[in-house]
Amino acid sequence: MKFFPLFLNLADKKVLVVGNGPETASRVRQLLDRDADVVVVAPEKPPELQPFVEEGKVEFRRRDFLEEDLEDCWLVFCTARDETTAGRVIRAAAARRIFCHVTDGTEGCTCILPAVVRRRELQIALSSSGKSPALIRTLKRKIEAAVGEEYGLLNDLLGELRPVIKRSLPSYARRKRVYYGLIDNEILHLLRRGELRRAREALLKKLQAILNGPPVR
Repeated sequence: MKFFPLFLNLADKKVLVVGNGPETASRVRQLLDRDADVVVVAPEKPPELQPFVEEGKVEFRRRDFLEEDLEDCWLVFCTARDETTAGRVIRAAAARRIFCHVTDGTEGCTCILPAVVRRRELQIALSSSGKSPALIRTLKRKIEAAVGEEYGLLNDLLGELRPVIKRSLPSYARRKRVYYGLIDNEILHLLRRGELRRAREALLKKLQAILNGPPVR
């Protein structure tokens, strides 16, 4: 099966989680971290969800899944391990054209979750299309060892400069060359040592040299 890689903006969007399987709590945490509006439907409430429910971060419905639970949803996760519930969720989501993920099963799923290496807002996603989770775990360990927190910090700094560069250079082709030119091993070395201020100064100096203009503020 050929899956299209895509990152979603789920902020303020309703996402349904069906079931109280072992993955329910971690899935809810991931969704809340992305500012989604989370609704959980299950016969029993996982104890880990109680604080989120009390704080009003999660709506919990203590019962079996009903098709109307999908009203206004953008995405649905089924963590229930029984095939009957999973089948009902898959069919109802398909009828409403809502993307659906079922734990431990690509058959019937319209989306799958990649393994993710995250460094602040920098994310590297890996998928084998469900063919080899072991291979993905191996690759993830290698990437985690090679890509440190300094890359996430550099991504933040480059994000700060992006509006400046867009204002200074109307040409996309030239902006692209500038972006590549700012990725520097010296700056990464400073960030690796925790010298954020010096790294920012070095980045601004490098940008000024590239633009050959007045100091960038």
